[in-house]
Amino acid sequence: MPVIHCFMYFRSYLCRQNRKIMKHSVLYSFVIVIVIVFVLYPQKGRAQFQVVDAEDGKPLACAYLFDAHGGMLGMTDMEGNAKRYKGKVTVSTMSYESQTVDADSFTGVVRLKPSAYSVNEVSVEGNDYIKISVAFRDVFRNDSDLVLFREGIADYYLNTRSNKMQRRIRACRQFEHPDLRKLIGSYPALYDARTLDLRHIVYVERGDVVSQSGDTTVFNANYHGQKSNDALIQINDSARHLYRSVIDEMKLNPIAYNQAFDKLFKMSYRQNIIDWSMADPSRAFSSLIGCRAYREIVHGKKHPVTERTMLEVATIGITALTKEEAKEEMKEKKGDIPHDFDMPHQMPAAPFDVAAETASLIERDFWTM
Repeated sequence: MPVIHCFMYFRSYLCRQNRKIMKHSVLYSFVIVIVIVFVLYPQKGRAQFQVVDAEDGKPLACAYLFDAHGGMLGMTDMEGNAKRYKGKVTVSTMSYESQTVDADSFTGVVRLKPSAYSVNEVSVEGNDYIKISVAFRDVFRNDSDLVLFREGIADYYLNTRSNKMQRRIRACRQFEHPDLRKLIGSYPALYDARTLDLRHIVYVERGDVVSQSGDTTVFNANYHGQKSNDALIQINDSARHLYRSVIDEMKLNPIAYNQAFDKLFKMSYRQNIIDWSMADPSRAFSSLIGCRAYREIVHGKKHPVTERTMLEVATIGITALTKEEAKEEMKEKKGDIPHDFDMPHQMPAAPFDVAAETASLIERDFWTM
């Protein structure tokens, strides 16, 4: 009897262990299947939609993606793919008409229509001055609240011999928080209330090629002797004779500098991008199409405040002038700068309801840091 009992007990034990093994095997198999599905399938599903040129169907790399309040969500990748977002998303890039989609349900292809854009053929050589007329827009947010909105028209006068440039504001309307000017320089406050100024151009030396896809090439960059990886993206549009240089300034700053700056001022950058659109890289200012600069700065550690800034410039005309003509035009304009004017069509529409968001702000004369 004891032998039989031992045998029965041993057989029962084996059956229990076998059931446990089977359960674990099923569990392991299930986990493995889930991992495979998660790893393989999202490679195609990670993109919410793709942004392409409506005419030739080519992907549009580095197209801006804004939320309903004009905050930048991100940019499309080299294949024109956008990550998953929620709510209304506006897709915008220079020399194209903006388009808004509902990212909660839209998973197709966003086809942006090229907007008519032409720049006069102006030769720098043989002319004393080049006048670049631009439309500009500045948007400043403090923790998502709009605290300053400025748009207007300006002329830049480039001396072709000295390469120095002077600016004249021709028209501007500005809406700002009533206490904005008192808060400048205080914490937390608007860090920077300037307008994008073409006189303060920063040239970045292009390095070796990192990667390439279609019309888009990623370069390493050199800035003040500091080599930075994949900090410069150049996009060529041979059909319209345009090119864009998208510069990631965060990658151009040495890490040590960022750390020291962060500790000293208790602030850190999340994004800092400059995007130039040119008609011909060899013609510099005489072929500027437009420029966008986007910054996102976080103040403080315990109770962080995020400031978002987007500065835009779109060229509306280029003219060659003699020295006498330029001096006459560059004289300070007497009287107030006009507030009532129409923004030129070359400037892309603001990616939010300007009237609604400026309703609580007050209108002031042009002022910039």
